[in-house]
Amino acid sequence: MSNTLSERQKKILQLLMKCHGRASGKLLAENMNISLRTLTSEMAELKRMALVDSDNAGYKIIDDESSLQLMALEDTDLRQKILRRLLNANQAIDVDELADEFYVSTSSLRNKLKEINKLICENDLQLIYAHNTVRIEGTELNKRFMIRKMIYADFPSRMMNIDNLADYFHDMDISSLYTIVLSSVEANGYYIQDAYSSSLSLNLIIGLYRISQDIHTPKLKDVDTDSIEYKLASEVCHRYTKHFNKTVTEGDIAYITSLFCGQVVHPNRQQPYDSYDFEFETKISSILATTFEKYMLEVDYASMVHNLSLHIFDLIKRSNSNNFVSTQIHSTMKQKCPFIYDVAVSLAKQLEEVFHITIPDDEIGFLSVHIGFIIENSMDNDQYIDILLIANHYQGIAEHIQNKLLERHKDILRLHVMDPASNVVPKQNIDFVISTVPLEIIGKQIINISPFFDVVERAQVDEAIAKYLKEKKLRRNNVFLTSCFNPALFFIDETITTKQEAIQFLGQKMVDFGIVQQSFIDSVFEREKLSPTCFFDAFAIPHALTMDAKKTIISVLINEKGIQWDDTQIKLCLLIAIQKENILEFSNVYNNTVYALCDYERLNRLFKCTTSAEFVNILKQ
Repeated sequence: MSNTLSERQKKILQLLMKCHGRASGKLLAENMNISLRTLTSEMAELKRMALVDSDNAGYKIIDDESSLQLMALEDTDLRQKILRRLLNANQAIDVDELADEFYVSTSSLRNKLKEINKLICENDLQLIYAHNTVRIEGTELNKRFMIRKMIYADFPSRMMNIDNLADYFHDMDISSLYTIVLSSVEANGYYIQDAYSSSLSLNLIIGLYRISQDIHTPKLKDVDTDSIEYKLASEVCHRYTKHFNKTVTEGDIAYITSLFCGQVVHPNRQQPYDSYDFEFETKISSILATTFEKYMLEVDYASMVHNLSLHIFDLIKRSNSNNFVSTQIHSTMKQKCPFIYDVAVSLAKQLEEVFHITIPDDEIGFLSVHIGFIIENSMDNDQYIDILLIANHYQGIAEHIQNKLLERHKDILRLHVMDPASNVVPKQNIDFVISTVPLEIIGKQIINISPFFDVVERAQVDEAIAKYLKEKKLRRNNVFLTSCFNPALFFIDETITTKQEAIQFLGQKMVDFGIVQQSFIDSVFEREKLSPTCFFDAFAIPHALTMDAKKTIISVLINEKGIQWDDTQIKLCLLIAIQKENILEFSNVYNNTVYALCDYERLNRLFKCTTSAEFVNILKQ
């Protein structure tokens, strides 16, 4: 039965096991980055397999037959335990003794070691055999990166806590380590930024644990001994030595210094570092202007460029110390705000070129948050709603209601006030009516309220406004979405099995259709190099770096047998060409399309579509 489990189902079961066999649907959905609806669908299948059950407290693994179903997962767990043992060893281990330690045959162990070697090669590590012993060869820094990678694979950031880490590092008081780190930082008048706290604490704990095992790092070059980061590292090492009676080298202090770089701040953060050059802020402003110009976005970022510059200043420090923050923000932003994430990818590319640094996906997630606030705070809000308020002015009734409405909705409300006795009707188009007197107007929604406009009535109006704006946005998006598809650019083809083939095929079809130039295809491949456009091992939405299409259009390729997209397999590819005049409308449609495709049930229905019209209708539902 374990062979019939999908990768997503295996991950769900793994998360349940980490939660001691029981967890709420909300917790599981958040850690899987899927909707509750999708999780419910997956759980229904796992229940059918008799692997899980549910009650009012959430989901739980069934004890009796589940162990047999989870053999594949346990096999992976064994590999992780062997790898952990090898990483924590400071000398070669006898192969036979290692096999006995894990109650497996020597041949089984050697098979596991082959799997481990493939895994660690990604971190520039390798297994070395000599005289029936085995050890991991590679730099100490790469070994620490490997340990961090394993921990994040085992414990997503929302589930990581001191107790879980204590299970990972034997014979070490992790709680005391954590206290030493925090107290050392606070004693110097600094604090760890919340967004970086989990990642930094983990890196520091890994480093200090390795020191406790007499595994040290060589001294790093160009360490600024006058920096606050060096001062903090020295304080941590002093307290660590005093508490645990362990020897700390200059190399260890230098390494911990690098971990602090760009991740601690003074409470008065608006006063930047002494080394902060205000010409740097001007340079960031110029890079932002180029980024927004490329996306045809007219935004006012003057009030927010300072905070972004401080963030990028820290980002450069983290990059130069080869120490980045691990977070799940990037996956959330990519799923919920894909257009904003795409702008952040473009910004990251320019920063890499200007400052000669490398920016991983996790750091792009932080950039996308800054970009998102700039765009949201600067764009004109076209989500206005026109409301006709019918109320008289006796005892200030109309004024009272008007003030309450504007107090709650001043940014989106255009309010037109009319006395019940008046025969003058506003010329503007009215979306709906709020009235203190009973009346009926054909074709208009009417909300009757009392002159006091009490709490219940205010909630009723709030709900009506939210519903209307949602429907208005949906109507506008659906009109534009429909215009983006053409039956001539809808394909079902099981012969196209790779990312390169899919992009080349759909791109050439767009060229032949007269929508884009031949250079469009190369631009799509260039965009793919920056950051993957694949979502949740299910679908991909590739697009070009340029926005010079004659018309915004989406071409569709479905292959239910699968298209290999980097390390995953997808069944749906939507290639997008964008006309620059449509960029604002497109951003909404792009975000909504990704959101819709994250609905597992709807996605499966889209895989089965045979016509463009059917595809668009399901997408719009």
